[in-house]
This record gives sequence, structure tokens and C-alpha cells, in this order.
Amino acid sequence: RELKDAYENKKELEGKVTRVVKGGLLIDLGLPAFLPRTQIELDIVKKKDLSNYLNKTLKVKIIEFDREIRKIIVSRRVILEEEKERERKEYFYELKKKEGEIVVGTVAGIVEFGVFVDLGKGVEGLIHLSELTWGPRKPAREVVRKKQKIRVKILKVDPEEEKISLSLRQTKPHPWDNIEEKYPVGTIVKGKVIRFLPFGAVVELEEGITGLIHISQISLKKIKKPEEALQIGQEIQAKVVDLKPEDRKMRLSIKALFEE
Repeated sequence: RELKDAYENKKELEGKVTRVVKGGLLIDLGLPAFLPRTQIELDIVKKKDLSNYLNKTLKVKIIEFDREIRKIIVSRRVILEEEKERERKEYFYELKKKEGEIVVGTVAGIVEFGVFVDLGKGVEGLIHLSELTWGPRKPAREVVRKKQKIRVKILKVDPEEEKISLSLRQTKPHPWDNIEEKYPVGTIVKGKVIRFLPFGAVVELEEGITGLIHISQISLKKIKKPEEALQIGQEIQAKVVDLKPEDRKMRLSIKALFEE
């Protein structure tokens, strides 16, 4: 009756391992119960030597109970899974207290809209594509690789929904913070053409820093479209002719180099 009550109410029981049998262990709960090999640990190891469990006292739950044929099957694994899940949920609240802090995680998955990062204890957070890099968005696979250790900033944690928002770019200073020191007016810079506009070309100097070359400043010759003189992905040199840090705008000129 006691064992039936424990089975129906999913109570934890303690019992000593008395024998190693085919496929598992026998455990004494007042009556002998069978603990299958697959229900001993979280990780199932088929060829693991079970003799180490002899005479040990283990916590288990009854997962099958038939009084008529005196069949009792127990599991230790369900208890370990419950403990793991409880720790996982508690960890969400620990991470909630760390909002705004930088932590280390491992890239667990790369998808179209961002990157999933393993923060430990079975908890993952998401870096949205917009939080991967400063400046123009890039495909996630160009920024990180699977199993890579990365530093991320915890933006928001929702323990109830079990959602965590992370940022990779916010672990580094904004590229425009010291722009006047790095690229003062008159500096000759190197960059890559990343986009064409009707009135010019956008050039990326480094992550998060782009400048505009007006169509009139691309070539000594008169051109109608930037594509006539430049190609996407082309590496070019240009001169910084105007800088507005407050608006995060930079104007460049190739023509100025030729004129000099």
C-alpha cells in the first residue's frame, strides 16, 4: 500500500542496491524493485559497469507498479532530470540580476535571424542579427562560428517566458566614440565599397564606420552612376573631407587624391 501511494503521488523513495541483474539493478524498497540501466543516470552508457552501485543507497521514483504480479520498476533518472530543470529555472533568475553585465558563452546555433548562445545549465540566449555588429548587418556566419567562445552583454532576461536577449556588439565601444582621433579631416583612408546610391557610393572603413563618396568625388571624369567607376567589394583609398561625429556622417573623396 505504501509503495502504491508513492507511485500514485510520485513520491521520492530511498533504497539500497542489492544486486546487478541483466539490464539493470535490483533495489530494496521493502520489496525488490527493478532499476533499468536506462533509468540510472542522465547519460545512458550501455556498457557501463554497474557493480559500482552495489550496496549504495539511491533516491528513486516508481514509474511502473503492478501489485498483482509484484512488478515494480523505478527510475533515478527522472529525479536527476527534475533537479536539472529546477537548477535551470533558478539560473534564469540569477541571470536576471546580471542584466547589463558581460558574460562568456558558447555559440550553440546559427540561424537566419541571429545566434543562439549557451550560457550554461541548459540555458540559451539569443543575439539578434541587429546586435551582432555595429554598422550594416552581416550574415551571422560571417561574424561567429559554432562552438566559439564569445563575450556577450545580457540585455534582457524574462524568467517566465524563458527568453534571454544578448548583444555581441555592445561588448565593444561604439566605433564612432573616438572618430575624430582615428579619422581626422584630411586623413587618407582605406575602405571597401559596400553599397551604391543614386548620388554616390558607401564605403566601409571598419566595423560600424562608413563614409559616403559623392558621385562628383569618385572620378576626375564626369560619370552618371557610381557603378561606372567602382564595383561592390572593391578596396579603395580616399580622403576624409568632412566629418560630423554628432550625426555619424563622414564624407570621402577619391578625386581629392588625384587632384593632389
